[in-house]
Amino acid sequence: MPGEIAAFGNIGLTHLTIRCKASKTSFIGLARSCAPTLRELIIHEFPKDGSALLRDDDGLPAVYSRLEKLYIAQTMGIQGLSLSQTGGISHFPALCSLDIRCKYPFDDDVLFRGNHDSLEHIGVPLDMNFMTMSVEKDVFQPTKFKKLHSIDLLNYYGAQEMTPYHIDTIKNFVFKLARAGTSENLQIVRWSGPSDERILLYGIEHNKTLSNLRVLEISKSVFQFSDVAVILKALPLLKRLWFSLDKKVPMLDGVRMPKLLTHLLTNYYPLSRSLYSVTFDQGSKASAKQIAVVAVLLAVVSPNLALTQVDTEMKADFVSGIKAAMATRPFHKHAERIKPLTKSF
Repeated sequence: MPGEIAAFGNIGLTHLTIRCKASKTSFIGLARSCAPTLRELIIHEFPKDGSALLRDDDGLPAVYSRLEKLYIAQTMGIQGLSLSQTGGISHFPALCSLDIRCKYPFDDDVLFRGNHDSLEHIGVPLDMNFMTMSVEKDVFQPTKFKKLHSIDLLNYYGAQEMTPYHIDTIKNFVFKLARAGTSENLQIVRWSGPSDERILLYGIEHNKTLSNLRVLEISKSVFQFSDVAVILKALPLLKRLWFSLDKKVPMLDGVRMPKLLTHLLTNYYPLSRSLYSVTFDQGSKASAKQIAVVAVLLAVVSPNLALTQVDTEMKADFVSGIKAAMATRPFHKHAERIKPLTKSF
């Protein structure tokens, strides 16, 4: 069967998804033979030798001239870097969306060549080989990717592996990647994996390219209320925020409840006029009651917040916490503003 697939040649496919082990190069050969017509290519098990995607057995290069979406994953992990060995050829000149859900599989910038005018979405892993290569090749020059609309960052390093060296390297890479877009177009950033305030908060506070973000989704990283305040002040146009809440008592400028609400209203109101939706990730360490208090605080100082979401298992306790807050000081004066949160699921 694999040999028969390879023998078909270009059969004019426009969309191809490979879910089996793509180490059987016949499936990659099928993709390569349809390079002139493919518009979407999804590979769930990227082969050990990724160069098969770029050139045939005779060394002739494949150019995916119409490919708009490329998705690469590997559940077993990339074992080694493939040598593209294709010089400066642009294999994916029309690419609009590039998602790499594993360690970067090549030894150079082959996936980013010639598509800086078309790429709108970039999803990349934060592995050291890739970040080092991107700096050496100067892949993400300032404003190079002018149409860049969204960025997905996947951190595979565990919290224990996040040494000062890793933190500085990732911080500098994220800063550089964001600057490769423009503040006018870059509106969505998603982060998955452990984080450190020196990475995300630093970038949000100091990188002007991020100033017009509309959506910020942070999963598997825990933030305190004070971190959220920093994010909202730095991103005045943010509409949707997704994060995990720390179990520490909400505090800002050394002030905690019950004085915190008055402090916020006096010194920070409105904390955000654009914020519409907040999702508390299932990785939150805080209890449903603690999350309810933070949701109420955000609602009072963010006049357009209308939707709050928590994990299904927490929903009943969360709603109970909202209702309890409405009936007690100092939140009772803002009951009408808070009440919609009990129905926003």
